[in-house]
Amino acid sequence: MRRAIAEALGIASTTRCEWHSVQGGDICRAFKLTWAAGRVFVKTHDAAYAAMFEAEAMGLAAIAASATVRVPQVLLCDADSESSWLVLEWLDFSASSHGGGALLGTQLAAMHRHTAAAHGWKKDNFIGLSRQSTGARLQAANRCCLTRRATTGIGKRTWQ
Repeated sequence: MRRAIAEALGIASTTRCEWHSVQGGDICRAFKLTWAAGRVFVKTHDAAYAAMFEAEAMGLAAIAASATVRVPQVLLCDADSESSWLVLEWLDFSASSHGGGALLGTQLAAMHRHTAAAHGWKKDNFIGLSRQSTGARLQAANRCCLTRRATTGIGKRTWQ
């Protein structure tokens, strides 16, 4: 897996790479991969979880497209017969600056103002290791709920 990731990133087999374990959640193995020309964040899991990384990559792309919150660029999302991985741009985080929390709150609010024609996501995704279905059954339930709100006023939005 490590060699496949390095090759996909264009790192020559003769280049010295350092893999350092980092905190990255409870469900994946997370690493900071460094070499002379760069560094990246790598999340790995068993091959069975490749779809989880694909969904995360799609979600990060959607957030980036909203141009509201800075997220790491997805560099690689792949799997082999044993492992799956997601490679992201390395972002250095420092102690929150004065007002950083307020700025993030403003950015998240702006992101949530982006809307779509239908509720939900275009593909099943995950909450942790649990699959979150966004299929036709859920879409039908959402239409029913929205129709009920429109006809009864239940759940009417009262905030702006």
